[in-house]
Amino acid sequence: PNGSEASGFDHALSNFPLTGAHLNISCDNCHQNGYVGTATECLACHETDYNNSANPNHQALSLSTDCISCHSTEPEWQPALYPDHNQVYELLGRHLEIANDCDACHNGDYNNNLNTCFECHEDAFNNSTNPEHVSAGLSTLCEECHTAVAWIPSTFDHTAAGFELVGAHATIQCSDCHQGTTTGLQSDCFSCHEDDYNLAPDHSTLNYPINCEICHNSITWEDVIFDHANTNFPLTGAHTSLNCDDCHSTGYTGTSTICYDCHQTVYEQTTNPDHVALSLSTDCETCHTTNPNWEPATFPLHNNFYELLGAHASINNCDNCHNGNYNNTPNTCMGCHEDDFNNTNDPPHQSLGFPEDCLICHDMNGWEPASFDHAFYPISNHHDEVNCNECHSEPNYQPQCMSCHNDDFLEEHDPGDPTDCWSCHTTFDWSTGLRKSQMQNAH
Repeated sequence: PNGSEASGFDHALSNFPLTGAHLNISCDNCHQNGYVGTATECLACHETDYNNSANPNHQALSLSTDCISCHSTEPEWQPALYPDHNQVYELLGRHLEIANDCDACHNGDYNNNLNTCFECHEDAFNNSTNPEHVSAGLSTLCEECHTAVAWIPSTFDHTAAGFELVGAHATIQCSDCHQGTTTGLQSDCFSCHEDDYNLAPDHSTLNYPINCEICHNSITWEDVIFDHANTNFPLTGAHTSLNCDDCHSTGYTGTSTICYDCHQTVYEQTTNPDHVALSLSTDCETCHTTNPNWEPATFPLHNNFYELLGAHASINNCDNCHNGNYNNTPNTCMGCHEDDFNNTNDPPHQSLGFPEDCLICHDMNGWEPASFDHAFYPISNHHDEVNCNECHSEPNYQPQCMSCHNDDFLEEHDPGDPTDCWSCHTTFDWSTGLRKSQMQNAH
């Protein structure tokens, strides 16, 4: 009240207590425009500091203009905090342990906003030896294999990459396969083991398949596991005892699975039957299996040469007709049944001069019943009802009435009468003929 300069004003009683660097400045540094309505926000006084800050560049990084979110009132804005760090790069694991040691990552430079592992850990990547990251061409995206907790254990799953590491692959260095790159590599064995293939005995000269897994596993080359049953040509019958070269003399790639391609010579030289002469199918499987010596053989095409009907259809033994000879087998009944024809006595076919075309009387179901056509001596009336043997009781029977009716003739006629019965009688009824008295009158 007395106007003394030694006033008793206490700034701590205002709405802006003075702390830190604010304690040592003149009042007019803040109150250049007076003491009424002076702003209490930092930026109101320090906007120039915010705009001119270079490390970090607050404007370029769009840092908060609320200075107290990072700074206190200590001189030179130090020490500073950065509570918004997780919004730019989340601090986890080992990074959380050094959250207060900014220089550990930034080395005093806060403008280069490092937010990838490799930017900080390039030396660790380059110096890694197990595996050698550089020589193997491993990805610089550390988070693909590692976490922020520690380098070990790593979480890379090779199986998820499409190639499971088993056997010998489980113990080798990444760089043994990944020489300078991890991209564009093939998963087939040959892409890595071409040199092994070329140096292996016979592989190149005999053109072995290049899909190594057909014969080998991933443990060792010596454990040959080839199984022909897993191919498109399983081995059966005589094929199981052959040497590989018997079929693969020109190599193991593109080997034909068609019988004729391997057995053409056998087909052409076969004489019983002569396959070429008979134009038999070159599809060997039509008649043969893979059993040794081509036996047993079937012939489903038999009807193309001779149709098997009736009793023939039930014959399962080819020798019954062919007797081991399949080239000149006859295709007529007499060709096979001549003995049956010659030895038949009821009636005696040979002595009576029956036709040798058996099908005139017989069919293929059996010799009986027979359907002989008596056309050369027409049968009518009571002749239809008699047994063949009633007339054909003697060999070399001749078709004459007297052969059967001699007793009838003597009963009705005198010796010396004509014996050509049909001159007076019909074959229907003897009573229709002329009687003895009538014949005398006729004479």
